[in-house]
Amino acid sequence: MKKTGIYIPSVLTALNLGCGFFSIINAIKGNFSTSAWFILGGWLLDILDGRLARITGTESNFGVEFDSFADLITFGVAPAVLLWASYLKNYPLGKFVCFIYVLAIAIRLARFNVRALTGERKKFFEGLPSPISGSLWAVFVLLMQGPKRAISFVSKSIPSWAHLLPVFVLLISFLMLSKIRYTKFSNFRLTGLIPFRVFIIIIFSLIIVFIYPESAIFLIILLYVLSGILDVVIRFIKMRRKKGVEI
Repeated sequence: MKKTGIYIPSVLTALNLGCGFFSIINAIKGNFSTSAWFILGGWLLDILDGRLARITGTESNFGVEFDSFADLITFGVAPAVLLWASYLKNYPLGKFVCFIYVLAIAIRLARFNVRALTGERKKFFEGLPSPISGSLWAVFVLLMQGPKRAISFVSKSIPSWAHLLPVFVLLISFLMLSKIRYTKFSNFRLTGLIPFRVFIIIIFSLIIVFIYPESAIFLIILLYVLSGILDVVIRFIKMRRKKGVEI
């Protein structure tokens, strides 16, 4: 008789889904900071369940589908509800901007699932990953709420760009559906040797995240978003040079 049950990574996925659900509840109640932290908690759980599934060899089609449903809620619906309830409610097209964001997440996840089920694997993400997108808006809301500890230039610049929020939401939606390459951190082996300078950078980054959590996480995510765009520019320049065209 075939045994039935659920793997530990799927338990983490369920907790990720719970974070999305409680984020929505808190956003509706007006507890915007709490809602944002639930999304960031879901991001951490999403990282852990994927890593644990690979380490334990418990990856499965069920896990892929379940993880996508959880991601749709935690990094799609929850951030959209949070953004609408906190800052986009008074925009004429605010609800439609949020819907486009959720639609982009759904299409991206469906596309990812089709590739996963057909066995297609790439060494990079094609398009901005949905957990990064959802976490970006969570940190944005936290910074707009005015954290007690924040890097000065970040906390001052965020409110000045807030009026362009609908444009940025649409831009992130486009990046998720694009074919821009983004680094897959799962490719890095935890058991391998890393250069000493990389070790110093990691330690320094962790210290900054501990001291200024919202600002540091926002900058890390922003750099990751820009890295994909920079990669496009670099590859375009290399392609032109190969053709002998002067830039």
